[in-house]
Amino acid sequence: MGETAEVATIEHAGTAAVGKWIGVEGGTVTQYVNRYADTDNPCPEPDVKIRQGKGFVYGWAFNREQEWRGWNARRLGQGAAGTSKPGSGRRRQPE
Repeated sequence: MGETAEVATIEHAGTAAVGKWIGVEGGTVTQYVNRYADTDNPCPEPDVKIRQGKGFVYGWAFNREQEWRGWNARRLGQGAAGTSKPGSGRRRQPE
């Protein structure tokens, strides 16, 4: 019989954990990853992407919490004061 290879399992923070870091639901994190991908402030790149159906399940190293908090502090869009969501076509009115 053949030998079984040792495999090290590496745990990652999923969208639910990242959502807790920045105060949103896990599904919102997935929306942010897609919505902000082609902007000047894309979400932190996932450390792992697992293909599932037509999309992906994302994961980030647990030590990247501060990176996510920093990204969220710079985030423009719906829910951020005086801004609209990227790609919405709406612009902030001059004061």
